[in-house]
Amino acid sequence: MKPLRWFPLLLLLPLLWDRAAPAHSQAPAGEPTILLADEQFASGPLRDEPAVRAFLQAQGSFLASATLEPVKGIPMPAVQSLVFLGEAYSVSPALLLTLADMEMGVLSAGQPTRAPQTLADWFRQRAMILSRWFYDAYYGIAGAPNRPSPGGERVPPAGNAATYALRNYFFTHVYGGGEPVAALAAWEELLQRRYAATFGPPLGGKARLAPPTPADWQKLPALRLPWPGGEVWHLTGGPHNFDGSKRLPLSGVDFQPAEITGCNPPIAADEWVVASAPGLTIDYQTHWVKLDHDGDGDAATGWQTVYGHLAYRIPDGAWVRVGWRLGSPSCLGGYAGGVHVHFGVKYENVWQPVEAVRLSGWAFERGEEAYEGGMVREGGVTRQSCYHSEQPLMDCTHAAVVSDNRARIRRTGFGLE
Repeated sequence: MKPLRWFPLLLLLPLLWDRAAPAHSQAPAGEPTILLADEQFASGPLRDEPAVRAFLQAQGSFLASATLEPVKGIPMPAVQSLVFLGEAYSVSPALLLTLADMEMGVLSAGQPTRAPQTLADWFRQRAMILSRWFYDAYYGIAGAPNRPSPGGERVPPAGNAATYALRNYFFTHVYGGGEPVAALAAWEELLQRRYAATFGPPLGGKARLAPPTPADWQKLPALRLPWPGGEVWHLTGGPHNFDGSKRLPLSGVDFQPAEITGCNPPIAADEWVVASAPGLTIDYQTHWVKLDHDGDGDAATGWQTVYGHLAYRIPDGAWVRVGWRLGSPSCLGGYAGGVHVHFGVKYENVWQPVEAVRLSGWAFERGEEAYEGGMVREGGVTRQSCYHSEQPLMDCTHAAVVSDNRARIRRTGFGLE
């Protein structure tokens, strides 16, 4: 395995950003400008399925009863899909709906405005590409915005990650010719006006998000492995991006009960995923659970842990303790080659590198490819992911991990006796 060399660097990433960027959209040439607050980009006002459903129904939009594919080939109701895409890619349902309405008129239309597959592909692909540009800027690895060849007025620098992502989006997916800066300014004005009319101030909330500082990391509670103590599960997926790539952030890892393989049946009803730390369940999704660890119910502040692919999930609004049941691992809620839980950590609702996280003293190491890699803890004890890109079958020989979370809860249902 490679030595742990990324964690110290991750703590320095906030220094790559100037936190004093002005929060306004009109500024002299050369001065950083902000089109949309990072908080609106990554979170926005629609964060759970009930809120998205109520909004679409109030608008009279066909999306309220439509079906999309947030993961290609896996259909879900549009309401569930929009929240899934927001959680997965840190691109808020409010922003996706604003862009879709500008391009396809989806909010006021009572009937589909595009073929079902075209709509499904549009939402999935837009969320993915916007996310990539957002995280490139968030982690300080962004280059110059993609735009036509130089000529005429220079595009002002982006003052935050959201603006960088949206300008790349404009020049690669919207721009149709003419003077680039003038066309961009007109589009930005329209986007701000449409967003404000539907969802509120586009510059509301935190204008600029940045990776957590060392002091912020100290506020992350101690985390335990997310299954009952004494049970053996396998590390079936090492650090990977949510889109399955090895792009930053490598925010998630996958665990599977040791005696279970495949998706037949698709739910391990006798197994439980449990809380890694105390927290409040928020931002309801059908098969994902998010715990808010500062307890204020707002994912845009503080730390969250996320547990994916859960069946029989716990309701929102519940305060849970370490080891309390959250749901059963399954193949539901996105792509899954086997029953498992996808685990990740967010700060201010933005994914953080899992390599900077410790679970019961275990650290994670990336592999050459996404899903490879493993775990290591003090004393040189290691575990290797079951996945290897050059092997046709999973090899879990060195993937077994015993949890030290609370002992198995004997009662059925959630929580403790």
